[in-house]
Amino acid sequence: MELTRLSINTNKSCFVILKAHNKNMKDVSNSITIVGNNIEQVKSITFLGLYIDEHLTQNEHIKVTYNEIAKNIGIIRKISYLLPSNVLISLYYTLVYPYLLHGNIIWASNYGTRVKPMVLLQKRIIRIIVGDKYFAHTNHRFKQLGILKFQQINRCLISIFMYKAINKLLPIMFQNFFVRRDEKHDHYTRASGTLSVQYGKTNYRRFFLFCKGPIIWNEIPPYICKATTLATFKKI
Repeated sequence: MELTRLSINTNKSCFVILKAHNKNMKDVSNSITIVGNNIEQVKSITFLGLYIDEHLTQNEHIKVTYNEIAKNIGIIRKISYLLPSNVLISLYYTLVYPYLLHGNIIWASNYGTRVKPMVLLQKRIIRIIVGDKYFAHTNHRFKQLGILKFQQINRCLISIFMYKAINKLLPIMFQNFFVRRDEKHDHYTRASGTLSVQYGKTNYRRFFLFCKGPIIWNEIPPYICKATTLATFKKI
């Protein structure tokens, strides 16, 4: 801090230790100090609007996001009988969709049981938009309205990220994040042109972008992967 002449507000500073559920660690709550001030240890922190917990389960972020979406859906439901469906769709994209998008590739790649509340919330707003009963099926409604399902949103955002990474449209730190199989082998294989999939020993690791991203990318038809611009890639 002295070299860079930067100052840190220690009263607003804290730290979190990332660890596995079953890993015991000694208490270090008073072991970090800055300019003689102890820094508080916490179980979760917020960074750029994302809640990061000590076990990387994303539970805290999902909980907070769920509450925000549920509140907004409640507002839409109360006035839904006064508005046509096109206005309700606009309210969905204004009051619900942004919460599903923000940081999605980080927290939505998770166990199905953890993100199920978000899936159910999205189905609820779809029923409100079309005026269906509480337990009505929604598959055909998503298609009818042209709205992506929760998991489709996740796959779409990861695909866009992969396209940007492969075509060097992201910061330099991501340029070597993924490796093509033809770069690892000097002979032709049927998988040439696809990305090398990293092995994930645990489920948590398999959810990470560097494991899940190549899997999703390799499932995209080659003619789409070869799109010359990002705009074309999104359109296809």
